[in-house]
Amino acid sequence: MKVKDLKCMLLAGVLVGGLCACGNQDSKQNSSDNSAQSQTEETVPQQSLVTSHTPSAIKSRGELIVGVKTEGFDFFKDKEGNDSGYEVDIANAIAKEIGEEVKVKFIDSSEKEAMLNSLEKGEIDFAIGSLEASPEMKERFNLSKSYWPWEIGTVSTFALQNNKEKFKSFSDFETAKIAVVKDTDQESMVQTQLPNASLVSCSSINECMEKVKSGEVDIMAADDKDIGDSLKDNTEIINTDITIPEAPEDQGLFIAMMKNNEELQSSINKVITENRENGNIEEWIIKAWSGLMSLSTSADSTSTTAG
Repeated sequence: MKVKDLKCMLLAGVLVGGLCACGNQDSKQNSSDNSAQSQTEETVPQQSLVTSHTPSAIKSRGELIVGVKTEGFDFFKDKEGNDSGYEVDIANAIAKEIGEEVKVKFIDSSEKEAMLNSLEKGEIDFAIGSLEASPEMKERFNLSKSYWPWEIGTVSTFALQNNKEKFKSFSDFETAKIAVVKDTDQESMVQTQLPNASLVSCSSINECMEKVKSGEVDIMAADDKDIGDSLKDNTEIINTDITIPEAPEDQGLFIAMMKNNEELQSSINKVITENRENGNIEEWIIKAWSGLMSLSTSADSTSTTAG
């Protein structure tokens, strides 16, 4: 944790040698005391919070507190009002890894940021809710391995031939103007990975290309297979060879825990690795989808009967 540097106040006036020496000694001592106090105030609460959310602390408590948000087949209530969804199954598997007797308590937040704020305050042990590995998330929290069982491709970026040299790394996109087709996975990926970029929504690939040609945007983001045919006879726009996200390990969905909670992160990663490899997570997703569809069908049937 970074601690802000303490700056000493200079006393005005001319002091005699003895008083100056004493003043300097007192100043150094006060600076040391203040620095130690500042470090204690900032690091101890953080360390204390992390300690309260390690596997051993959770096991002693007998309860794993998980932040979730109701969203599709991730997390929902079944016909009996029970917690359901594939992220419920993942959380239950993590609880079992920590201790056979550990129960799971789900805290449902209506918004993602509310859930993440609860995590930072130490009100929950970890957050799971279709979270992506954006730069901001990686800065704020420790993230697990991705639990999404299927490959999620990267998004390619395209620029004018004459502008390619402006973009040599992912960081060059941070404040760029980026064109992307509205309501696509590519749009969501750009929003997550480059929150400070200026996003320009288009209705089609061709519209995005025209915005690149005119200079209205710096680059466009798209799936290779979506833009392939459009580039066949085009010599103005080329692939920059820089993808979003930049790193393969940032693709997928992740569990977030408090910064520096490596012990919990290790336990969670073990569960994710085992259940991705044995196919359990894929089965949990399919089961959750079927359950949600059944719930929806039942609701429609009830509504029709009532009508």
